[in-house]
Amino acid sequence: MGEVLTRVLSTLAARFAGTPARVMVAGGAVRDFVLGLPPRDIDLLIESELRDETEILRVLALLSGMEPVVFDRRPPATHRVVVEGVVVDTSFCRPGALVGALERRDFTLNAMALPLAFAVPALESLLVDPFGGLADLRAGRIRPTTGRSLDDDPLRMLRAVRLASTLPGFALDESLAGTIRESAGRLVEPAAERVQAEMEIIFRGPRAGEAVRSMDALGLLAPIFPELQCLRGLEQPARHHDHDALEHSLRAVEAADDLAGGCPELGTGALSEPDRTVLKWAALFHDVGKAATAGRGDDGELHFYGHETVSASLAERAFARLRVPSRIGDPAVRLIDLHLRLGALASAGAGERPIRRVVRAAGDTLPLLTLLSLADRRSSGGERSEERTTALVDVCRRALAVRDDVEAALSSPPLLDGREIMSILGLAPGPRVGSVARWLERLRAERAVSTREEAEALLRSLPPARVRDGRPRRPR
Repeated sequence: MGEVLTRVLSTLAARFAGTPARVMVAGGAVRDFVLGLPPRDIDLLIESELRDETEILRVLALLSGMEPVVFDRRPPATHRVVVEGVVVDTSFCRPGALVGALERRDFTLNAMALPLAFAVPALESLLVDPFGGLADLRAGRIRPTTGRSLDDDPLRMLRAVRLASTLPGFALDESLAGTIRESAGRLVEPAAERVQAEMEIIFRGPRAGEAVRSMDALGLLAPIFPELQCLRGLEQPARHHDHDALEHSLRAVEAADDLAGGCPELGTGALSEPDRTVLKWAALFHDVGKAATAGRGDDGELHFYGHETVSASLAERAFARLRVPSRIGDPAVRLIDLHLRLGALASAGAGERPIRRVVRAAGDTLPLLTLLSLADRRSSGGERSEERTTALVDVCRRALAVRDDVEAALSSPPLLDGREIMSILGLAPGPRVGSVARWLERLRAERAVSTREEAEALLRSLPPARVRDGRPRRPR
């Protein structure tokens, strides 16, 4: 156990010692203790008389410095506090009703309990395990506590997939998998926030691609992500792809799993949990607009012109429906909108200025954009796949290499202020002045101009027609 977690458990044990309540650690924390994994939080299940609950909650409030928040109102209600950064969830049952409370939990491996003051060496001998959770842990098996477990809460179907993807070596019991296939449509019933919370844990982990593929096999993908269903069987040009659009998207998430752990070709390290989540949401939805933009050219070849813009719009709506936090959804949408840019530059053998233009557009999402572009390429196949990948890696490296220089240019004082622009061009105050200022800053980021004198000379060289519509262009 971690030092902080051990200290929190000791503090809780000391505070509740000698009370008539029977305080147990239950749920995922017990599972993780048995597996030798560090629990993310503590789940207390307390046998007490109803009259004692208020005093127990008062003790938790004093320990945490916060009033307990009712986190889950479904019986038995769950009260949440945070002690030294550790989330402590507490629920109650009446004396002698511990087994009944454990029976209401989702899976056998989460339906075990330990006395709060347990010792790790004697852990297994102290387990309260009425449903064979320890045997299932040893077998790597995810099995429901009772036959009504999924009926009680359909979200547990998704949670089963999440557990299989985050616990190494675990798989769904065959009977459970069959029940999920029969009941998959009920996944539309839980609140979007609860579905999103499970998906966030999946995307934070290292096997999100495996989880999403399992969701598809179990019939869970369509209820959660109906936007993706139009990609199933959607043909893609063989020159660029080996798979239909849905298979490509699933493979992109698998490639993102690999890249999130670090990309030696680009010199990037392992991503933070929020960045992993952003990357994988973007990978799953990056081509969702292809069905709406599919068409054939005069030569009969299939194309998806503008699908990146449509994909970004559809993803934005899906993220809003699923209550994806803006700190995750906004950068993911931005990545989707830009996901073709680096690959297009690689195909064109672009010089430095276009690369700097993309760096400027991507801003702080550039490192994730390089990874999404590479995940897209790795999951595509098609003709000259290795050659295309090599060219893309080169462009990504060049983009990352100039990032600091572009950011320095953008954060520096403007080369010319609004008054100076108006004086040189003879403009009145208005939006045209801002347009010219932004154009100059873009040119500076691209290293087309770098000094005040160069900016002045450029503006003086523009005929009036060049700035009439507020969109100046450099004369050819």
